[in-house]
Amino acid sequence: AKAEVDDNTLVSTIKSALKADPEVRHLDIGVDAESGTVMLSGVVDNQAQMDRVNMLTWMVEGIKKVDNKMSLRTS
Repeated sequence: AKAEVDDNTLVSTIKSALKADPEVRHLDIGVDAESGTVMLSGVVDNQAQMDRVNMLTWMVEGIKKVDNKMSLRTS
């Protein structure tokens, strides 16, 4: 079994990954974690950015579930 990762560590690791990624670093994405479930919130410009944020989040060790509450910006 994987070691439990505490929620604060998950949040800071995800935020660091998003800030390091040139495609999504300018976005204001909210990251919350509770017992390994991560909730993402904020507004993205397109589906590709949403997919990228999702992928970067899933790559973090210790994630059990991602609850994507992000929305697409409408013109």
